[in-house]
Amino acid sequence: MGDDCIGLSASRKLRDELEEVDVIEWPFFPISLINIVAEYDEVFIIDSFESDKAGEVRILNPSENYSISTHYSGVPTLIRVVSSLGVKFHVIGIGVRNVSMGEECQKS
Repeated sequence: MGDDCIGLSASRKLRDELEEVDVIEWPFFPISLINIVAEYDEVFIIDSFESDKAGEVRILNPSENYSISTHYSGVPTLIRVVSSLGVKFHVIGIGVRNVSMGEECQKS
């Protein structure tokens, strides 16, 4: 998956450290999460964004134009649909040098 897998890597780390939250790894298109996230009051999505500062962590505004991972294409639609149901959404971006998909996660 190239650097694009940083969200999955971060999710696995969070699952190991935060027992009191539900961590869902979803390597598919975000729009297919609608039924799952609609059950929550608040949702955090962790994904990569293209940056010269690999490892930089930012709260991303979905209405801004970022060079985001290949999965990000469905995030704004997911947020619009599920937010209308009262779910609060946060997108946490982790800076990577390359958001293209590849065979394995790159070390930045």
